[in-house]
Amino acid sequence: FSGGLGQGHKTWCALSAGEEGVDWEVRHISDEKGLGLVALRSLQEGSRIMVEHELRDPWEHPRIVDLYPVGESIARKVALNGFSARDTFAGKPETVVCLRMSRANHACDPNAQECHVEGVMLLFALRTIAAGEEIEIDYTTREQLALFLTPEWSRDRLTHYGIKCPEGCICFDQDRAAKVSLARLLFWVLFSFVSFPAPLLVSWLPTGGTEDR
Repeated sequence: FSGGLGQGHKTWCALSAGEEGVDWEVRHISDEKGLGLVALRSLQEGSRIMVEHELRDPWEHPRIVDLYPVGESIARKVALNGFSARDTFAGKPETVVCLRMSRANHACDPNAQECHVEGVMLLFALRTIAAGEEIEIDYTTREQLALFLTPEWSRDRLTHYGIKCPEGCICFDQDRAAKVSLARLLFWVLFSFVSFPAPLLVSWLPTGGTEDR
């Protein structure tokens, strides 16, 4: 995809991560999906699959026209292929686009997860990914308030990307949905204690049971 072997990220990044053309590649998946990411070797759980700079000005980059949906506006491409760069609670949210990572397709049971750190997108393996397997992420986690959303809302949101989950999809599993909801709640609690001043958090706590008896 880059026209050469690897991104050469080792020249600007100290993190150990997979290289394009060595560990993974951008490849045509199907007429329905278009391009996607595919592992070229076994990628171990927890490993960094990719480290990639965000596009500073995607409107000016010639390869942005290759992004889905073909033939539509740049604004639409950015909206559908962008990643959340900042949480709503921490500051003004931004949407960033990467030439390679934005090619990752959706799965309700993904094998990878992306995150944004100071102008750089990182992609991690959630489980061991076999050689030849497509590397997929969950598009619903791109939402600013994803931790509060129900599986029903997530499935409805996926129609924004032209995705309709079949009846047998894992996202219909109620036990799994309950665990996901709990995990999102616990994440929000942890995030709140890290991001908000302690006095503000204390002011939100229940005050019942303090009356004189």
